[in-house]
Amino acid sequence: MLGLGYHNLLVAALLLLCSAMISSWAARDDVVAYSLATINTTTASGLTVVTNQSQVVSGPTLFGIDHPTLSAVNESAGFVVLSRTVELWRGGDGRQGPPRQASFNTSFTMDGTSPVAFVVLLDRFPTYKGKFISVTTFISGPGDPTQRGSNRFAAVEVGTVKSYAPESPRVGLNVTVTPSGATRIVTVWIDYHAVVSRLSVFVGPAGRTKPRDQLVGGSAVNMTGRTNQSAFVGFSASRVTYVLAGIRGWDLTVERLSPAAEKDDNKKSWLVILLAVLGSVASTAAVAAAVAFYYNSRYRRWKKDLEQLAKSMQRLPGMPCRIDFSDIKKATKNFDGTMKLGSGTFGSVYRCRLPAAPETGRPEMEVAVKKFTRNEDRRFDDFLEEVSVINRLRHKNIVPLIGR
Repeated sequence: MLGLGYHNLLVAALLLLCSAMISSWAARDDVVAYSLATINTTTASGLTVVTNQSQVVSGPTLFGIDHPTLSAVNESAGFVVLSRTVELWRGGDGRQGPPRQASFNTSFTMDGTSPVAFVVLLDRFPTYKGKFISVTTFISGPGDPTQRGSNRFAAVEVGTVKSYAPESPRVGLNVTVTPSGATRIVTVWIDYHAVVSRLSVFVGPAGRTKPRDQLVGGSAVNMTGRTNQSAFVGFSASRVTYVLAGIRGWDLTVERLSPAAEKDDNKKSWLVILLAVLGSVASTAAVAAAVAFYYNSRYRRWKKDLEQLAKSMQRLPGMPCRIDFSDIKKATKNFDGTMKLGSGTFGSVYRCRLPAAPETGRPEMEVAVKKFTRNEDRRFDDFLEEVSVINRLRHKNIVPLIGR
């Protein structure tokens, strides 16, 4: 683990470039992402170099120019971080409830054998009044949450940033990776799960997929107790050049924390939408119920009329037997035109052959069926009148009424 000490004032060397950039910020609704293929004069825009030197240098001069002052900057211990702070948690003021943390994951490739640390600082750079702290000394004080792990590719230490001591001796996040001699180029994956406040670190050979086994797994890390809501994120090394020349393929993705006001607005919007939907459903249900009631009332009235008609027909003298309508419909082929004998003012006449009905003793017979059509207001009365007339008539040219 690397702890950096400083004189009275640290100097920030801002790498501001106007050329085409490979490094970029990308913002979506759910995450904020940063990607950096490699660090050079054309891709370092958006980075800040902080060392214990007393010079301010421009970005291009940090690469490939042989000058004693610039050499001292490159060989100094320091940080290489994003110029813009990253929001890692929000809330906790009593009105917004408990703090909400942001999950994040980062990956990068290291080329070299010197230790390099992925760091999360405060929202300000550290200053130290007093003597230097050795940049190669890892200070593990009582209660310092240090986690260690190693495999054949690298050794990893997870702890805090010591550079803010003695005012703030244990703040931030420090994940120091030291490649082993067997493999010079390794890729590091760091995942922070905010819901459970757990940090996991994976290390494997460059060019391979993320390994299944964690080098450091399940470390309890609560960012709300380690740093400010917004913090500087980047790398630290005993020499700045280890970061500038050795880190490539850096990707950082941080969960976006929506403001509480937006969440309240979203809740209100959802409430309005829900009420609108429920209102529409209620209106539709009311209309459907009214329609169903109307047709049900008509059906019951129609059924009552039919029952009354049947009772009236039963009182007619000499009223013949009752024949099911389904039998008539089947015999006339659903009143097909080929079965029609003729038509008149109040309906059409069809011929058909009714099958025998053993239960009533009726034999099979050929009959004429009249399908009565009349105005709705007088249909039942006119029908009864015609049935009554036909039932009373007896003539050689008029067929008798045999059923209804």
